Amino acid sequence: MERLSALARVWGIAKFFHPALGDAGAADWDSALVATLPAVRAARGQSEFGTAVGRMLATLGDPLTRVDDTLGSRRRVERRSGFRLTPDSILVVTAGDYYDLYSPGALEHMGKARGAVAHARGVVLDLRPPGAVDAFGRMQLEAAFADLQRLLVTEPIVAGGRRRRVHYGYASPNPFSSGQYRTGTMVENGVRITPARGARPVPLVYLLDQHAELLSSALPLQASGRARIVYSGELGRHSVGEVTRVPLGGGLVAQVRTSDPLLEKGERAWLQADAVVADAPGTDDAPLDSAVALARAFAPSRIQHPTPAVVPSGVRERSYPEMHYPALEYRILGAFRAWNVIEHFYPYKALLDTAWSDVLPAVLRDFAAARGTADYGRAVARLAGRLSDGHAYVAGPAYEMGVVDDGYPPIRVRVIEGRPIVTRIVDTAAARTAGISVGDIVRSVDGAPALERLRTLEKLISAATPHDRTNRAALTFMNGPPGSTVRLGLTDARGRRREAVLERRHEDVNTLYHRERTGDVIRMLPGNVGYVDLDRLTLDMLDSMFQRLGRTRSIIFDMRGYPRGTIWAIAPRLTDSVRTVARFETPLAGHRSPAPGVETFFQVVEPAPAAQRYRGRVLMLIDERSVSQAEHTGLYLKAVSGATFVGSRTAGTNGEVTTIPLPGGLTMGFSGQAVRFPDGRGMQRVGLVPDIEVRPTVMGIRAGRDEVLEAAIRAARR
Repeated sequence: MERLSALARVWGIAKFFHPALGDAGAADWDSALVATLPAVRAARGQSEFGTAVGRMLATLGDPLTRVDDTLGSRRRVERRSGFRLTPDSILVVTAGDYYDLYSPGALEHMGKARGAVAHARGVVLDLRPPGAVDAFGRMQLEAAFADLQRLLVTEPIVAGGRRRRVHYGYASPNPFSSGQYRTGTMVENGVRITPARGARPVPLVYLLDQHAELLSSALPLQASGRARIVYSGELGRHSVGEVTRVPLGGGLVAQVRTSDPLLEKGERAWLQADAVVADAPGTDDAPLDSAVALARAFAPSRIQHPTPAVVPSGVRERSYPEMHYPALEYRILGAFRAWNVIEHFYPYKALLDTAWSDVLPAVLRDFAAARGTADYGRAVARLAGRLSDGHAYVAGPAYEMGVVDDGYPPIRVRVIEGRPIVTRIVDTAAARTAGISVGDIVRSVDGAPALERLRTLEKLISAATPHDRTNRAALTFMNGPPGSTVRLGLTDARGRRREAVLERRHEDVNTLYHRERTGDVIRMLPGNVGYVDLDRLTLDMLDSMFQRLGRTRSIIFDMRGYPRGTIWAIAPRLTDSVRTVARFETPLAGHRSPAPGVETFFQVVEPAPAAQRYRGRVLMLIDERSVSQAEHTGLYLKAVSGATFVGSRTAGTNGEVTTIPLPGGLTMGFSGQAVRFPDGRGMQRVGLVPDIEVRPTVMGIRAGRDEVLEAAIRAARR
């Protein structure tokens, strides 16, 4: 599991950030993993494991993306900064220790070297450091050699441009996703190097080894024929570009390219040497001798740099719908894919009960151990449940078989005062025949205790809050195959026990869309109070709504359910000034490194013309059925009118949904962006908090009362 966990991280970094995997015609990265997994599982030691990972990375054809022995990079060679002019006027400048380039001695050497350029017939820049360097060392080298580079170019050159894959959230290929998330290729501007006064067209040779960093001038000058490169050692161990390194254990590390340096015309600037010379420690410096010889008998470089693909293809995700029970390698692929998407693109990782990096071994075990289609569906459901996100739904054959089938009995149940209560009759005739009434307590389902069955299902449902999880479970805990029957044990208002049998039917029921209420969508209540059911209100009703309720003292917006996108038209008519509604944070990955940042923007609403504005008080009814856009509606109403929330806490889930295709034709959704109050307060896993807390009671339901609405009416009249 440790090896698989390390491999998952390596595979995910490459999948989302290696430039080649964004090109049209890129390698099939799914197949590369599937082919590698048997060798990883069979590896008898860390060396064989590293070999297997290396073979997978080699399918990218990139020498920079590989497995390294970190112990081998620790050897240091005594090499100090300095300069010398050979008897035949070849200037040799030695960088030495990059971290020492700003010492007084190194600065003195660099100043004298610049002065010696005027007398040189050729220049060798020996950039081999004593050992491995990091980003700070590379910065030191470039800064220290900046003035010297300007003496060696006689016309401006552009160097140092990069292309990298970048992601604005997770751009799912699923058409259900909103489409607002994007992925693409970003090209960063290159650095312009201009000639200094006294610059000369001197033959130039760069001497490198596996630890050396290229100066920004090296590849552009080589490509134009004005410089050559000598490499000391095995060229396959070095290339150009930024990398992310992932420890594999046992002294091994996987290194993955995350950017391609570019030349001025867009060519991909991969390191290619004009000469490769073996480095034999303890003997004469043959690589340096070769570099000096090239400077003496200089000829233009013949190196050609490849042009990158111009049409990126984005992230390819296949769901393999023919595999209802995927083979082990494809189940592991599914775990890798899902874990990595959440790792790089889930905006609420800080709110998880367990650090996401810590859950990977358990997820891998769960997916690997799945026995059959239904068990696989439950494994995916458990993974989604770890997100504690009400948008983390799962859909597909394995889920329906293993967790929730789509046959519903024609009644709806909510948990009221800790008991499953029938709150709505969908088919009056069927319920009358079965002897079921609103207010009945459901004691058992097919012989199993109802609460026990409900709690078992809760473990396979993702939700941001306990009350949302219970609500979702109550909607589906009586489900089964369409056409089958469910046997319910019931207790009525008089305490009488009985059994009832109902047929399960296929219904297009979504946990977000209840549509439970009946009666007029817009109506007048006693005391000059208006009522609007946002669960059923449509855009074409807005004008008549404001005409009818425009002179009321208060409007109660009932948001105990899911709206139909009306708040964007309602809100401008409730404010006299521009108001900030919410703060959005969308994950940004790949802009500088795979470590994600966020793009923050604030959503505002502008007032409608004065003649259209409503001046009365606003209240909003909420409970656990208010989720996502319903909660966002609350943010709008609070921002534009200071609305009073009446009821109980909402589900605590907001942020536009995106989806992950998984093997077996499954889909797993999640919140793709974080949404906060304008002042930065979080709402995820909290929900909207009522100003007036009221909950329904079993007695009230049996009496046909709406106790939450009654409390709101009393508040609206005050």
